[in-house]
Amino acid sequence: MYPDREIPSIADIQADKAFAEKRGEIDGMIDGEIKALGIKINSEERPDDVYIIDSRLAWHNIPSSFAVRLTVNKKIAGKRYKERYGVDLANPENYRLIVDTSYANPQELAKIIIDGEEHFRTQKYYPKTWTSPAQFLPIQDLRQTTFNKSKVFKDIVNSIKQIGYEPFLGEIDVDEYDGALYIKDGNHRTFATLSNGLTLLPYSVTKVESGKPPVDINSPLYMKTLYDWVEGLQYYGGKMGNITQYKNFGIRDLASIENVPIAREVLKLNKKEPSTPTENGR
Repeated sequence: MYPDREIPSIADIQADKAFAEKRGEIDGMIDGEIKALGIKINSEERPDDVYIIDSRLAWHNIPSSFAVRLTVNKKIAGKRYKERYGVDLANPENYRLIVDTSYANPQELAKIIIDGEEHFRTQKYYPKTWTSPAQFLPIQDLRQTTFNKSKVFKDIVNSIKQIGYEPFLGEIDVDEYDGALYIKDGNHRTFATLSNGLTLLPYSVTKVESGKPPVDINSPLYMKTLYDWVEGLQYYGGKMGNITQYKNFGIRDLASIENVPIAREVLKLNKKEPSTPTENGR
């Protein structure tokens, strides 16, 4: 269906015309059944009957119904599950592989799962946690690092191009502070991966429980570092890697942007996407 793309993304599939038409037919059929049920229920008085419909859109399809939305804090939901089944879904020790699929391509995700299972079966090492670079926040000013002129960077790009991101390249080293992941080591590998059209990286975490964050996240200068990081994601991921998710990537798309005080304040003042600061005409 996509001869011009080696790895179609979930966004590509969702936007596909034929897929959208088929999905529309199915959605329409379900909506029609619910509407018909509502009309049937309301066609006559039913003083002794109670109908309970569990559906995300039944309130819309049966407008005369008494609509209720039940919500729960995710921590409470996890606690309930733990009390009922005796397992903790959030405990990473329960899993051999953990992958954040927010910006992942389906074929790449499938390969990681298959490779991970094969390594597990043959008792070989395989990174446990994988995620998108959009989950990371930078520490250093990326404009000071000329990735495309670095021999190390070129070697990594060629290696990934030939064999993919193999475990010997190592996990991206990140610090976790206040729920956000700050990339401590692995900038070259991150952008080399994106430039090859890949969306997932293995990473290892060191939790910073107390003290100062890995970078001054209250400094106005840090906003420039964030914009540089976003520009890097756009260039290496969107332009070089032809990854749909990164072609129009903006600073608001960074997963942990709300964890950065200075960014939170700037973005609050600028409800629209702030323009990226230019430097030397860039």
